[in-house]
Amino acid sequence: MLTSANIITETQNNYTVETEIYLLYVGILVSRDMGTSSFILNKDSETTVNGTAVTGSPMSVEGNYYKTWQGKIINSRYTIEMQKVIDRYTQLGYTINRKSDDMEHLYWQITW
Repeated sequence: MLTSANIITETQNNYTVETEIYLLYVGILVSRDMGTSSFILNKDSETTVNGTAVTGSPMSVEGNYYKTWQGKIINSRYTIEMQKVIDRYTQLGYTINRKSDDMEHLYWQITW
């Protein structure tokens, strides 16, 4: 059972992971409708959610996810969160990779 102190941390962690998974899913649907078989979610990607434009994603905008992925800093929460995203899409049969083009932020490339 979660303590009152843990409930805040768990909610924040789940929010980041679920937001990332959701934005990737919306991108997959849009890409599929456009006849492509891949999608990239980066800090500049714009996703429309209920009429509101969302730029980037929690993991692509926050540079510490990139630093954690590259081993420049140690942040077990970020490592676990990224792995949850990877696991979700791998289990669904997608190929998902973390990449970077600016050596400061990660982006997701997902293919099917």
